Amino acid sequence: MSALVLSAQEETINQRPDNASVTNKFGHQVLPVAGDYALGIDAAPFFKYLGNMFNGNTGNNSPTFDGFGTQIYGKYFLTDQTAVRARLSFDFGSDRLSHTVTQDPIDPLNPNKTTVDYFTTDNSKVNLSLGYEFRRGYRRLQGFYGAEVGLGFSSMTKKYSYGNVMTAANQTPTSWDFENGTESNLAARMLKSSNGMLINAGLNGFVGVEYFVAPKLSIGGELQLGVYGQMSTLGSSKYEQYNAHTGNVENYTHRINKGAANNIHFKTLATGSLFVMFHF
Repeated sequence: MSALVLSAQEETINQRPDNASVTNKFGHQVLPVAGDYALGIDAAPFFKYLGNMFNGNTGNNSPTFDGFGTQIYGKYFLTDQTAVRARLSFDFGSDRLSHTVTQDPIDPLNPNKTTVDYFTTDNSKVNLSLGYEFRRGYRRLQGFYGAEVGLGFSSMTKKYSYGNVMTAANQTPTSWDFENGTESNLAARMLKSSNGMLINAGLNGFVGVEYFVAPKLSIGGELQLGVYGQMSTLGSSKYEQYNAHTGNVENYTHRINKGAANNIHFKTLATGSLFVMFHF
């Protein structure tokens, strides 16, 4: 009986080797061990490229999920079977459009003289998640599960500048209407518009699987179940208009047609699409 128990224990040990003992035919360690770091990126662009390469089509789309978009992954292995992890996505940018309009007043000697209007959109977006991960598996195929908290915010601001100045003598200057794509004589011109701040927060449990295709190199994916909250603040608009009572061009700020919302959801959420992870 004792021999059977010892045999079973030895078989279990052989079936679940420690990470350091899993090597390829050249003797290189395949799995991460305690003290290793990991850095990962979304694998979706690679799958799209492979699809285009094999069939000559440039319109293939990789599988998409409901997560925070393109992300950077990071891990630190506390032990062979546990790790702390972080996921980060961000987008800071400024986009500017310009368009010529007829210059005021029209020059009789050069009626085609123009000036330039500008429209700038500033975007800010950051999402950060921190978590604790447990791992188990057999050789190259590894499963993982755990929990994490996430926080993110985003905002967008639109700014307008005009070549023709609004004055008491020119109360409706020629301007480019960037919303409608037309040249117009506007009595009220938008200077700045903000949609407010959008804040996201979540507490999730996750489960996933990854396969080590080469030493310290894996591909995988995960699914999350959690509680997500979202809150948005009211934005505002700033515009300029001639005030006949004061005889001046004045700036006004208002919240007309601005909205805000608060949402809480308990849902499954596939985050990060598919990923490629490098360990070192």
